[in-house]
Amino acid sequence: MNRNPNTARTQGEKTPVSQLVPAIPAVMVVLVLGVFTVLILTGMPLETAAITVGVGGTLGIELVRRLMNLFPARR
Repeated sequence: MNRNPNTARTQGEKTPVSQLVPAIPAVMVVLVLGVFTVLILTGMPLETAAITVGVGGTLGIELVRRLMNLFPARR
């Protein structure tokens, strides 16, 4: 029997409603679009700006993955 009051559920209890748009991905999309817009407005060609943002995102993802491998997992 589960005796933890934080995980116990009664029949009438409802789960909390999650947000429609997760905050972190929404902020990242706005940030990337902002960087892309600034690059275009400063005179960079469209193709170069797209490649720059794409390569920067790919390198950023790889950096985060490698940093996560440096730290031990929580147990």
